[in-house]
Amino acid sequence: MPKNHTPVVAAIPNFNMANPLSSLLPQVLEQGYDAVYVLDDGSTDNSREIVESFDADVHFVPGQENAGPGANRNRIISALAGEAIIHFMDADVQLVSHDNPPTIRTAFKQPDLGALGGLIQLPSGEPWIFNYGPRYSLFSMAAGWSQAIVSELEEKHPRASRAIDAVTRWRHPAFPDTAKRPTTQQVFWIGEANFCISSEVFRRLGGFDPNLRYHEAQDLAIKLHQQGLEVRFDPEIAVEHPYVDMGDLVRQAQQGKAGRQLIRKYGLPLK
Repeated sequence: MPKNHTPVVAAIPNFNMANPLSSLLPQVLEQGYDAVYVLDDGSTDNSREIVESFDADVHFVPGQENAGPGANRNRIISALAGEAIIHFMDADVQLVSHDNPPTIRTAFKQPDLGALGGLIQLPSGEPWIFNYGPRYSLFSMAAGWSQAIVSELEEKHPRASRAIDAVTRWRHPAFPDTAKRPTTQQVFWIGEANFCISSEVFRRLGGFDPNLRYHEAQDLAIKLHQQGLEVRFDPEIAVEHPYVDMGDLVRQAQQGKAGRQLIRKYGLPLK
């Protein structure tokens, strides 16, 4: 390894995603990450067999029980042999951008960078509406759900796009405008499906709150900002993610619970 070469490792949280994992891993290996880890959250499918078919090129980090996405990502802390930049990506994504490790390594030469989020795009090619966003508040919570509803309508009724665009003008300006080309910018939080953080910072912050099964990115962002660190979004690091059904009742219940947990920790500002 060259002198001053900062290792960039891929960390892939996984729960019963054997089929998409078998497609993602060759893409990751082709990009030359310094190491690849699959963080397993108590899968009951053949995820382990898929990982072991890649021999020593991919490290399988087992979890004896399903701890949730945030707690599962924390397993990378004890798995790493030394300091590195961690690129977390969901097991069901496909890599869109190329040469991710050098792009990430260059970005983290910025001394105040705490975390870097990449573009999460849907199979349609459109950016996901929750690539990044503002701090949790009464206004951002209402605006976020409104934006999700508008996005659902736009997907199902494209002919009504003009009326929908008129409705979305009042949405929270810190959420992405999916009608515009995404640009590199400073943000409050970034999506968990495609983000990078140094292992030193991640360890110092205690990783994700293991009690949160949703909104763990919000919680981590608050801790990063409390340390005076920046959070940035860079669309040059891009993945494609399957469509996310935001109307799922189980998902909504879990998000509501996590929202109440955040409020107990930090309060709920109006804006």
